[in-house]
Amino acid sequence: MKSRKAEASDRTAAKTRHGTASTYIHADPRLQLPTKPCGRRRIDPLAGIWDDEIVPMLKAAPGLRPIVVFREISHHHPEIRRCARRTLERRIRYWQGLNDPDPDVTFRQGSSPDQRFLTPRLVSKFLRSAHQGMLRLSDLPAQAKTHDSISDVLVSCKSGTLAQRNKALLALAVICDLPLCCLAKYPISSTASLYRWKQVFVASGFKSLMQARSREKLRFKDHIVTSAIFKILHEPPELHDFPRTNWRQIDLKNALERNGTTVSIWTIRRAIRANKYQWRKAKVVLTSNDPDYRLKIDRIKRILSDLGDDECFFSIDEYGPFTIRFMPGKKLCAPDEIPSVPQWQKGRGTVIITAALELRTNQITHFYSEQKNTDEMIKMVDILRHEYGSMKRIYISWDAASWHISKALGKHIEFLNGWAEHDGAPTIDLAPLPSRAQFLNVIESVFSGMSRAVIHNSNFEDSSRARSAIDRYSQHRNEFYKIYPKRAGRKLWQQERCEAVFQEQNNCKDPRY
Repeated sequence: MKSRKAEASDRTAAKTRHGTASTYIHADPRLQLPTKPCGRRRIDPLAGIWDDEIVPMLKAAPGLRPIVVFREISHHHPEIRRCARRTLERRIRYWQGLNDPDPDVTFRQGSSPDQRFLTPRLVSKFLRSAHQGMLRLSDLPAQAKTHDSISDVLVSCKSGTLAQRNKALLALAVICDLPLCCLAKYPISSTASLYRWKQVFVASGFKSLMQARSREKLRFKDHIVTSAIFKILHEPPELHDFPRTNWRQIDLKNALERNGTTVSIWTIRRAIRANKYQWRKAKVVLTSNDPDYRLKIDRIKRILSDLGDDECFFSIDEYGPFTIRFMPGKKLCAPDEIPSVPQWQKGRGTVIITAALELRTNQITHFYSEQKNTDEMIKMVDILRHEYGSMKRIYISWDAASWHISKALGKHIEFLNGWAEHDGAPTIDLAPLPSRAQFLNVIESVFSGMSRAVIHNSNFEDSSRARSAIDRYSQHRNEFYKIYPKRAGRKLWQQERCEAVFQEQNNCKDPRY
């Protein structure tokens, strides 16, 4: 009867003969790669040559790169296909990770064809010891000990600035014949910088390598280079076969190369920044196309400059209609609170506000309308004529909406002016704004402040609650300016978009509301 260990050994041998399990069984149990319970699905491509040929090569030269081993094995075994290279690389790196050579022994070998096939891990240990000042001259290879600048290199590796230390480590690697690909993983610098430093060190020596780079002749300061950059930058990209409306830096670089100017993206970026170019978003400018724009503006300014105590100037407009519902807006929230408003809501009514702002006393007169039409404007004129009956003249200013300039409204005002002396009422004079110049309507500033203070973040049950809140807001505002009278004063509680004054440069209507 065989023991359990003997039976397990027989099963392993049988699997090895049929090629269903890994055949490179090593003396070192750490090197046995884990296999699936069902065994290998394919025949091991390295069966029979790993222990006999590859491992002896790695022991003789522990830092051999996998590509070198694969080329050597392929030369002696043509039956090994190229698809086996990945398997070989994985096993060699695993073996080298467990069998890193002694740095002292490896670097004291002297000049050897295997010196450049050192592993990145071994090179990192060597550079770290030089960086920390623990590397001695006796630890270096034979060709490095006799180098003219080796003493300065070792001193700079420990005591120089960051740039000097990196360049000194590069010089040490070149002297010791270390692969630069391992230096890029240390990391010291990019591969391109390492090769550039190597050329300077080999051609001019260590002192030239350590000299600081001159910053006087930078390419982005060259007038010829900057002229070429901005010449193309000022041209549309379509002229250079780029289907875009704005330039990208990579496209600008390619266009310059086509015209014979080779520059880097960094040079282009610095040249553009040095000339203080920057990205800006185009703003939509509010304009009026009224041919009599200047005449109307000058007339309003002249009226306001000569406005007497027995005269009033009103800015009139409508706000709405807006639907009564749960309204969004900015609010102060707790750390874990995230406000949200449903996109689809059932309306609870609509509100239209017709209001007039008196610029001399900063008082608001308003009422609620069912719609915007001439009848509502006639109603507003009658209310103002009755409320300010003690005045001599009333000026009314509004935008060029159709119901503001209707013939029926003009006839009604002409009729009231005909009875003004008989009724002892003020005469009414119109000072309309230019067409498409609602941004000059001063009452829009009051509407913006009211919207932010009362309507935003609101959730009124019906239109009557909304009207009550708007009435209270208007009442408080009127009381404020009665206590602190001002012709067209400061912003109400810092909530209005701009001062309620007529200025040509104003934009009283907030585009967000």
